[in-house]
Amino acid sequence: GVSTAGLFQLRGCCDIWNPKAIRSAMSASFLVPCYSDMESWAATEQYLTQELGVRHIWAATMMEGDDDKSSAKGSSKASTPHYQVDWCQAPTALIIGSEGSGLS
Repeated sequence: GVSTAGLFQLRGCCDIWNPKAIRSAMSASFLVPCYSDMESWAATEQYLTQELGVRHIWAATMMEGDDDKSSAKGSSKASTPHYQVDWCQAPTALIIGSEGSGLS
């Protein structure tokens, strides 16, 4: 099955220990390791790949399309629907941006 190994936050993210955040997560924050105030995306990616052995990193975006026009250079698709990802192949990371600015 699918499981969560941890939560990583870059600097400037919301406070996961804010009472509203804990309530909205239904206290799941207490069930996984939380790494707050990560220095940068590069440092986070390095930790995920080198320390945790993550081989697949997916980004949650609002992009659509999988035709040749939307293909990103060096990748097979610019966007893959979440239901087409094999979340059971471990280890895998899901990157989620902020509601306002997304992945920036």
